[in-house]
Amino acid sequence: MSVAHTVNLRQDTQDLDPDNDPVDAAVYDHAVREYIIANEGSSTASYEDSKGNTTIGVGFNMDAAGAEKEWNAAFASIPADQRPSFDDVYNGDQNLTASQVDMLFSHSLSSTQDAVEKAYGSYWDALDPNRQIAITDLYYNGSSLAGKRTAFYTDIQTYATSTDPVVQDQAMQDALWEVKNNSNPPDKVTGATSPGIQARRDSEVTNANSRAGQSNSI
Repeated sequence: MSVAHTVNLRQDTQDLDPDNDPVDAAVYDHAVREYIIANEGSSTASYEDSKGNTTIGVGFNMDAAGAEKEWNAAFASIPADQRPSFDDVYNGDQNLTASQVDMLFSHSLSSTQDAVEKAYGSYWDALDPNRQIAITDLYYNGSSLAGKRTAFYTDIQTYATSTDPVVQDQAMQDALWEVKNNSNPPDKVTGATSPGIQARRDSEVTNANSRAGQSNSI
């Protein structure tokens, strides 16, 4: 996703009130989906991702624990004899249709949103929608990147609970620094970081950054 597009997304979403305005909610939901798709890509055929995981759709890791259970839940509305076969898709013998990719993504995104909102609890409501979108994307990419045991989570907690603007400002700067600098671990074999993942981290930081004229930048 280009920097210009990310900035536009930030500007278009930071003042939304999706909890109380149905129109804003629709804009927010669309923005979340488009942002993650832009960062993950979308494929109707299974492929091997940069970490060697068999992947399909919008970043659905078929090698993850519980993947087949999630697959069956995503396609539960389809009669059993008409559902795409997990094993056949995994082995490259069957592709998904575009609508099936959308069904799988919708299920994965809903699960991610439930998990991230549960993890952040009341802190979530203290965040502008653009920051929620960035964190949702980070969590979708890997819950360990933004979970409760991370320095990022601690910084967001400080930001959300402090009433001191100076403390809040520093906490957000620290959180964004963690995303930019500590969320793209080097490959265990080559020692190199992924340029694609770093571009995603940079995009998340840009999207989570504050309004022009304020700090919170790194």
